[in-house]
Amino acid sequence: MLEKLLEFNKLGNKTQLFTVLKSIYISTKISIDDLKSFCIVNSFAISASIDGILSLFEFLNYIKYENYFISINLRKFTKFNINESFFTSDAFILDLLNSLKRENALVSIFNSDSIKYNSNEKIYYIKENIIPYKYLAIKNLFVSIGFLDRSNDFEFIIVNKIYNQLFEDSIISYLITTYELNSKNKLPLSKLKFSLKNREDQGRTAENFVLEFEKKRLAKHYLLHKVKIISDDFVDVGYDIQSYEDLDSILIDRFIEVKSFSNDFTFYWSKKQIDVAQELTDKYFLYLVDINKIKDKSYLPSIFQNPYNKIFQNKIWKKEIEKWKITLID
Repeated sequence: MLEKLLEFNKLGNKTQLFTVLKSIYISTKISIDDLKSFCIVNSFAISASIDGILSLFEFLNYIKYENYFISINLRKFTKFNINESFFTSDAFILDLLNSLKRENALVSIFNSDSIKYNSNEKIYYIKENIIPYKYLAIKNLFVSIGFLDRSNDFEFIIVNKIYNQLFEDSIISYLITTYELNSKNKLPLSKLKFSLKNREDQGRTAENFVLEFEKKRLAKHYLLHKVKIISDDFVDVGYDIQSYEDLDSILIDRFIEVKSFSNDFTFYWSKKQIDVAQELTDKYFLYLVDINKIKDKSYLPSIFQNPYNKIFQNKIWKKEIEKWKITLID
């Protein structure tokens, strides 16, 4: 049903949506031709949008067809809730979002890479050119009903602040849940057996140090509770800590592998971790922690973004196949 809806370039505005829906309701059952004629007499401009509007209403299960006649879904509407303001209400927006979610289209329109949060102004903004062109009419519908606003630079569209809570509850939470459910290769921690107890303790100390470092770096992030040691629950995902690139990030986009060392830059890197580093490129970070300096309040870990390129493919690092033993050459 979504594919049919995507055939139309125009899905109307709130006034046109109201005109069509009210016309169907008061007629009980009306032929498609009569409906179009009636609506166009009332507003000629609606002629360019009416087929798209009818497809939208069918997509939302607002109407039903019987041969060549249209009737309203009375389970959804009464005369009391058919008004123009309905098409700017949370109820209508949720119907549209849930229908897009049902068709697995929500994450395509509101792509996780396109959404950012401005913590100072408390606004969500979306990079417009990342939204696939085939969803242009749906994007324009969101703009026409006021859910989204265009920014001055035309590069971003902004979520209207009055809908922030709705956006968080229906879209952000869905994206986060989808991301967490789709995380690859989660293995229960109980299946992991450490061979060396002291290495385990040293590694945990380094991870806790990096966790606190990240929480201080992102202290004003509104989703700070999501910054955590992922290996508390799962192992073999290829990194230790999930975090955010900056205060504007709304989805986890910094994946941190923590390695502790003593005296020299030597650590062990598993094939799994290397593969994930190669896959995630700039979203993958390697934090090297000198366990001898960890109690120094001014100490900072050595941070490598995209370590697959900067370390694994760099000749200044010596690699030995054991696991991969990697040592910085002076």
